[in-house]
Amino acid sequence: MKELKLEIGGITIRVASAKNLYLKVDPAHELFLVQDTQCDFILQVNSPPAPNWQSKEVIYLSKGLWSLYRIEGKFLIILCSPAPGSFPYQAVIFDEGLKDGELYIQPTNNYSVFDLPPPTLTTTPILINPFTYPLEELLMVMLLSRRSGLIIHACGINYNGRGILFAGTSGAGKSTLANICGGKDMSLLSDDRIIVRSIGDRFWMYGTPWHGDARACSPERVPLEKIYLLRHDYENQIVPLPIMDAASRLLVCSFPPFYEKRGMEDTLDLLERLVKHVAVFELRFVPDDSVLASIKDHLKNE
Repeated sequence: MKELKLEIGGITIRVASAKNLYLKVDPAHELFLVQDTQCDFILQVNSPPAPNWQSKEVIYLSKGLWSLYRIEGKFLIILCSPAPGSFPYQAVIFDEGLKDGELYIQPTNNYSVFDLPPPTLTTTPILINPFTYPLEELLMVMLLSRRSGLIIHACGINYNGRGILFAGTSGAGKSTLANICGGKDMSLLSDDRIIVRSIGDRFWMYGTPWHGDARACSPERVPLEKIYLLRHDYENQIVPLPIMDAASRLLVCSFPPFYEKRGMEDTLDLLERLVKHVAVFELRFVPDDSVLASIKDHLKNE
């Protein structure tokens, strides 16, 4: 493909490639491909060399693969492996209004994205996936922060039209709950990362292509009704959480743009509104089928 449209969390991204680059996505992302919809963000994919942005201002230098800069009113993300001798392999620049951007990508990882590629790579058709970690996540976090949304480390379930969110950090039991709940009058939106957005006077929960061990992913959305923060225990118990405690614990489970002032302020405001609008509980649970009855009883009685 030379062009595709992907809708995640109600945000549509149109990607177009230049010259000899052809686009592909993995099977999970194929579920999120759309056709005739308006676009919220346009991404142009280009072959190297990327411009040599000399006057860039550092915003954030991560200890991992990416660094964030500002240059001439735009954001710039450069990806480079921390291993000695590695080359920058991707660079994306986009406007601060988060409407469009340009991605420079080199597919072989043996030269810098800022250098001219070998002649054979300028004529040979090359298949690339523009939605790779961590670039896709960084871009979506920033897009969502401008559109009353955020990504939460959570398992999301549609229970007869009711959106139920089970949030927790790694190892909290999200995939375990997904395996227990899936197929029992409950459909899974994701077992690892869920998008939550405020639209009008409601909060909505969206599935994502970023699944966990249970490999659950869906483009479905559903009104968010309940949030459960997960904790392993020796018995099943559901306890209501005070608003401030709920907000701080959800922040720990979320992916906020902590490196960008405006986005972080918008995210904190969103979390404050979320916990005032949607009831939040702590689910202390035994990781077996017995927890399902406890969850259903709680939903029935609330």
